[in-house]
Amino acid sequence: MAEYTFGMAKILLGTPAGDGGMSTTLTEKFGYTKPDSVSITSEEGTKSEIFIEESDTAIISQDTPGAKRVNWSTYNTAPEALQAAFGGTIVGTGAAKVWNSPENLQPVIYSVRIEDKANHFWAMAKVQVVPRLNININKSDAGQIDFVGTILIPDKAGVSPIVRGYLS
Repeated sequence: MAEYTFGMAKILLGTPAGDGGMSTTLTEKFGYTKPDSVSITSEEGTKSEIFIEESDTAIISQDTPGAKRVNWSTYNTAPEALQAAFGGTIVGTGAAKVWNSPENLQPVIYSVRIEDKANHFWAMAKVQVVPRLNININKSDAGQIDFVGTILIPDKAGVSPIVRGYLS
C-alpha cells in the first residue's frame, strides 16, 4: 500500500552525537514554522561528457549527484530565536531586551528531525545550516528566519545521511 508524507508536525534540532551519529537530545528550538516552507530536496546534479571528433556519441559520461537540502522558515523573530539562529548577544530585560547580531555569520552543524502528521519522521544526522534574515515590514507578510541546510555524510560509519521511519 502506498504511503505519503503530509503536513509538518514539528522540527527538532540538536548537536550531533559525540560519535558522529544522530543527536540524542533533540528539541524544538524555533516553532512558528511558516506554512509550506519545509522541504527536503535533491538538487539536479551535473553530467560531464567527453566527445571525440570521429563520433557524435560520448566516449565517457560521468554523473555527479546534486546536493541534498533541507529548508524551512520560522516566523519566530524573538531575541532568543535570533540568538539561537545567528549567535550574537542579548542584553537587557523586558521591553529593554535587544538582540545584537554577530559581525560574521557562521554556519551551524545540527542533527535535524522532521516529524509529519502522517506518523513519519525524516532524520538527518549531520546538516550544515545557514540561517538568513527575511524581515518583511509590511501588511501582507511577517518577518521570518529562513534556514537552508545542506545534508552531509554523518561522521559515524554506517549512519545514512537521510533516514525515514515511523513515529511510535
